[in-house]
Amino acid sequence: MSVFENLLLIGSILLVGLIAMIVRNKVNNLSRVWLCFSGAFLVSITFLHLFPIIFMVPGNNIGIWIIAGFFGQLILEQFSSGIEHGHLHLHHHKGNFALALQIMLGLCVHSFVEGLSLGGYHQLGHVYDHTLIPGLNPLLVGIILHHAPAAFALVLILSSSGFSKWIIMGCLVIFGVMPSIGALVESNIIMDTPAVQKTLAFVAGSFLHVATTILFETDGSDHHLPYKNILATLLGVGLALLTL
Repeated sequence: MSVFENLLLIGSILLVGLIAMIVRNKVNNLSRVWLCFSGAFLVSITFLHLFPIIFMVPGNNIGIWIIAGFFGQLILEQFSSGIEHGHLHLHHHKGNFALALQIMLGLCVHSFVEGLSLGGYHQLGHVYDHTLIPGLNPLLVGIILHHAPAAFALVLILSSSGFSKWIIMGCLVIFGVMPSIGALVESNIIMDTPAVQKTLAFVAGSFLHVATTILFETDGSDHHLPYKNILATLLGVGLALLTL
């Protein structure tokens, strides 16, 4: 990852965190429209960019690694309480330091795993110069869009748990740098192409779990999506198609 990409990732999380700190007493729920948009974009770039790489060479039991990533994310959410896809119940977290730290740990592991995809995507020499911003990894855009609501929820939870604003900002910085650490590990330690493909397959499974959960949960109990959610979903898919 370039310096610009690292700064963009960390800066976007800090910006969303600051916004959450300003409006935390007024907003208790994450925007379903934004979740639809980010979920649609994330699942689209998984199919458009990750799948062509991980199935580039036959074999390697890629399907098993996708399944492992899908259900591995399910296990991880037992720690993060699912705020990766908009779950936010502040009354459960009020004054609960231990639960807040558990969620922070789960989010960091999730963020690190997602960062592995950034290093692997670049390592296999995939060219991404046809994006909206030339040279910008589309997976990075997906992670930023996906991390924005998670960062917002993290601030609300830590604030509700009684942490100071400086500790909250420190947690946001840690959360923000975890993808960069994951990308660094992938680029410098996992050098074998089949191993990179398996890692990307695991991340793809995680992406699919998060994105499909977002889209299914915004469906509502009557299985009727509001038109604005449909438009947001189509916009997310359309933006992903522009990265080809």
